[in-house]
Amino acid sequence: MLLNFCEDRPLAKNVNVNLKIIRYYERRGLLSEPPRNKSGYRLYCTKVLRRIEFIKRSQSLGFSLQEISGLLSVKVESDKTCAYVKQRVRSKLIDIEKKIKTLQ
Repeated sequence: MLLNFCEDRPLAKNVNVNLKIIRYYERRGLLSEPPRNKSGYRLYCTKVLRRIEFIKRSQSLGFSLQEISGLLSVKVESDKTCAYVKQRVRSKLIDIEKKIKTLQ
């Protein structure tokens, strides 16, 4: 289902990010460029909204965009499994615990 957030409420406001961030995610390959309507407005589906929310949550947990890209690739690349994701998350948790010890 495609939603045109441009006519209702802009996508950037729906996910509470700056429009430049959305374009940056597109350039980094985290989001694919959306189709456009006849007027040239970008058409986004709810899947894109959820993907941006995932990216922002992951960043707030300390994941870099490169790491997030790896996590997102699990859906695309069949050779990556849930075990891969668990390993990446465990690794990030270890990094965070090390930072906490350093700060203490």
